Amino acid sequence: TEVVWVNNVLDEIQIHLKEQPFAMVVKDLEHESRLMRAMFTTLDVRLLRECSVPLHFVDKASHAMPRKVLAAVDLSRPEDQFQGFNDRLINEALKLAMQCKAQVEILYAYDMTSMQTDAENLGHKSFWFGSNLAESLHEAQSEAFRELTERNGIEPEACHMVMGDPAKVLTIFCEAQGIDIVVMGRIHHRGLAKYVGSTVERVLYKMPSSVLVITPQAPTV
Repeated sequence: TEVVWVNNVLDEIQIHLKEQPFAMVVKDLEHESRLMRAMFTTLDVRLLRECSVPLHFVDKASHAMPRKVLAAVDLSRPEDQFQGFNDRLINEALKLAMQCKAQVEILYAYDMTSMQTDAENLGHKSFWFGSNLAESLHEAQSEAFRELTERNGIEPEACHMVMGDPAKVLTIFCEAQGIDIVVMGRIHHRGLAKYVGSTVERVLYKMPSSVLVITPQAPTV
C-alpha cells in the first residue's frame, strides 16, 4: 500500500499506471454541482477521458458485495463497433458476478430517435424511416441482441431490450431493479461515431449504483 499526497492527482495516477501494470482504478464518485461541472472538468470525467485501464466508480454501496450486476451493451452502428467489445462487457459482468455470487442482467437501450436524427441529417427522412424500415431495424436489432446473449449463455429472462434514450433508460432501469453495479463501455464506436461525453459521462452522476467502465483497448481484468 502506498499513500501519496500531491497537488495534481490525475498526473500522479497516470505516472503510477505507466510504471506498473495495474488492472483497475477504484475511485469514489465525487458529486459536484451542475454549475461546477459546467465550469470545470472534474477529476472523474478526466479519468474517463484519459485513463485506459478499467475504472470502478464506487457510489451508494447498499450491500457489502454486489447482489445485482448489469452489463449495458450497445448494438447500434455495427459497422463502427469494436469487434467483440459487447461480449467482453458481458464477460466482465459474469466474472464479477461469479466472484460476488451475484445475479447478472443484460440491458440494451435501443435509441430509435438517434437513428431517426441521423437519417434526417442525411436528408433521407421519408426514405429511411418509413414504418416498414423502422420495423425491420427493430427486428434486426432484436435478433443481434438475442444472438449476443445466447452465445454468452445468458438466460432470456435476464435480457432486456428497452427503446429510449440510453442515459435515461439506464438510470430508470437501475433504480427500478436495484442494480448494485453497472458494467459499461467508455466508448462503443470508433471513427466518426466515436465521441467523448457519451453515455457514461451523461449517467455517471445520475446513477443510483456504482459503475465499472471498460475501454476497448484495456487489458482483461
